[in-house]
Amino acid sequence: MDNPYKILKISKTPERQLIRLLEENMIGTPGKSMLYKHVQVSEKVTGLKGAYFCNLKIRDRLYGTVCICKRCVFNQGRNETAFYVRYFTFLDKFRSADQNKRRGNKSLIRDEVTMLMNGEGLDYTDKLLLYAYLDSENIRSGRLIEEFGFAKAGIFHTMPFSRFIPRVSPLMEKLGKEEKPAMYNLLLDFYKDFQLVSFENMFVKGDYFIIKNGDEIVCGVQGIPDQWKIINLPGVSGNLMMHIIPKIPWLKRLFNPEYKFIFLEGIYCKPGYEKQLELLFTSVLAYFNAFSGIVCLDPRSTLYKSVRQMYMGLTHKLMGEKQIEIAIKSTYEKMPDQQAPFFISGFDVL
Repeated sequence: MDNPYKILKISKTPERQLIRLLEENMIGTPGKSMLYKHVQVSEKVTGLKGAYFCNLKIRDRLYGTVCICKRCVFNQGRNETAFYVRYFTFLDKFRSADQNKRRGNKSLIRDEVTMLMNGEGLDYTDKLLLYAYLDSENIRSGRLIEEFGFAKAGIFHTMPFSRFIPRVSPLMEKLGKEEKPAMYNLLLDFYKDFQLVSFENMFVKGDYFIIKNGDEIVCGVQGIPDQWKIINLPGVSGNLMMHIIPKIPWLKRLFNPEYKFIFLEGIYCKPGYEKQLELLFTSVLAYFNAFSGIVCLDPRSTLYKSVRQMYMGLTHKLMGEKQIEIAIKSTYEKMPDQQAPFFISGFDVL
């Protein structure tokens, strides 16, 4: 693969230095939002499909990386190629906005990242569509949007879901291998009015669970076990969550700084069966012997409204919902549609 850059090096294989960098990368905004680190980074990074690791490396030391993943997405039913900006992290000495204004290598870094965000080096010459998820409280993320030509296109909410004693309902069953094509078509139709619909990681990591009415699938969701190492939570409730709740036997089931949870994604619900979703979510927690889950949904979608009608549990009351921005850079004439909700892939969030 040709490399059009002088200081950025593009690779499709993650090296050990990159994994260590991402293991130490803190996500969030101190004092304003949850500050946390990803866990199981090596497994996640080595499992990425269509990934380009664009590394800043000087004298064999890695100082930063931009990881972009090529995706096939559906935008209101249109099948298009997109690139998801999964990681964008540099060591502090290369982050300062003031330093970026100076001449020399730091200006060259900015220029080469701009080239990257214009699609150079991605083995792709058609219409360009890039998207990223950004902490709306993070000023630096706002600068990235402005500097590299992205625009805010929408938001989604991170929604905690929890149960003290979840139980598996006899109505829940795991999706069979022979049922996956039919389930895929149901999901495709269910999300036909959404944007950035990505099913490339559906039925790949985690398990997909369903509820049937007779032979008909009426509800479905994929459950992915994961963990975050939480460093800090803002405010009085954050202090309570970090220092008090983990010491109380029953409450620490729901939350502790080594936060284990089940990501609930790829939700399907036939109209009229919305009440079954709560039963399904609870059963999936029980299946994995977990007490907490996370759902990410666009608040403009009817699915979000259906989920909010559930009892979401104590963790939701204490943590609330976190708003994340969706930023897009596109040369497609029809993107983005301001009215259409966005699909959020759990694999991309984790």
